[in-house]
Amino acid sequence: MSSVPHEIAFLGIFCPPLLTATVIGMFLAWAVNFVLTRLQLSHYLASPQLVYLALTILFTNLVGSRITPF
Repeated sequence: MSSVPHEIAFLGIFCPPLLTATVIGMFLAWAVNFVLTRLQLSHYLASPQLVYLALTILFTNLVGSRITPF
Protein backbone atom coordinates (compact mmCIF):
# COMPACT_ATOMS: atom_id res chain seq x y z
CA MET A 1 0.00 0.00 0.00
CA SER A 2 1.31 3.42 -0.94
CA SER A 3 1.63 6.20 1.63
CA VAL A 4 1.30 8.93 -1.01
CA PRO A 5 -1.77 11.07 -0.30
CA HIS A 6 -4.25 11.21 -3.14
CA GLU A 7 -6.24 14.04 -1.57
CA ILE A 8 -5.65 16.41 1.31
CA ALA A 9 -8.53 17.20 3.65
CA PHE A 10 -8.82 20.88 4.57
CA LEU A 11 -11.81 21.86 6.71
CA GLY A 12 -13.73 18.88 5.42
CA ILE A 13 -13.01 19.70 1.77
CA PHE A 14 -10.81 17.32 -0.21
CA CYS A 15 -8.21 19.09 -2.35
CA PRO A 16 -5.71 17.58 -4.78
CA PRO A 17 -2.08 17.88 -3.62
CA LEU A 18 -1.12 20.00 -6.64
CA LEU A 19 -3.75 22.62 -5.77
CA THR A 20 -2.49 22.75 -2.19
CA ALA A 21 1.12 23.04 -3.36
CA THR A 22 0.17 25.81 -5.80
CA VAL A 23 -1.61 27.86 -3.15
CA ILE A 24 1.32 27.50 -0.73
CA GLY A 25 3.80 28.25 -3.53
CA MET A 26 1.90 31.40 -4.52
CA PHE A 27 1.84 32.57 -0.92
CA LEU A 28 5.59 32.02 -0.53
CA ALA A 29 6.27 33.81 -3.83
CA TRP A 30 4.08 36.69 -2.71
CA ALA A 31 6.02 36.92 0.56
CA VAL A 32 9.38 37.00 -1.25
CA ASN A 33 8.01 39.53 -3.72
CA PHE A 34 6.78 41.68 -0.83
CA VAL A 35 10.24 41.64 0.77
CA LEU A 36 11.91 42.49 -2.55
CA THR A 37 9.53 45.40 -3.05
CA ARG A 38 9.89 46.59 0.53
CA LEU A 39 13.70 46.64 0.23
CA GLN A 40 13.35 48.31 -3.20
CA LEU A 41 15.27 45.51 -4.89
CA SER A 42 12.53 44.95 -7.46
CA HIS A 43 13.68 48.11 -9.25
CA TYR A 44 16.74 46.18 -10.43
CA LEU A 45 14.65 43.49 -12.12
CA ALA A 46 13.79 43.77 -15.81
CA SER A 47 10.32 42.25 -15.36
CA PRO A 48 9.05 41.82 -11.78
CA GLN A 49 5.95 39.96 -13.05
CA LEU A 50 8.10 37.26 -14.63
CA VAL A 51 10.16 37.00 -11.44
CA TYR A 52 6.94 36.47 -9.48
CA LEU A 53 5.85 33.80 -11.95
CA ALA A 54 9.24 32.08 -11.74
CA LEU A 55 9.16 32.18 -7.93
CA THR A 56 5.64 30.73 -7.95
CA ILE A 57 6.76 27.85 -10.18
CA LEU A 58 9.88 27.28 -8.08
CA PHE A 59 8.06 27.24 -4.75
CA THR A 60 5.22 25.12 -6.15
CA ASN A 61 7.74 22.53 -7.30
CA LEU A 62 9.56 22.57 -3.96
CA VAL A 63 6.37 22.28 -1.90
CA GLY A 64 4.88 19.72 -4.30
CA SER A 65 7.92 17.52 -4.03
CA ARG A 66 7.48 17.48 -0.25
CA ILE A 67 3.73 16.82 -0.33
CA THR A 68 3.86 14.05 -2.95
CA PRO A 69 7.33 12.48 -2.89
CA PHE A 70 7.24 10.17 -5.92
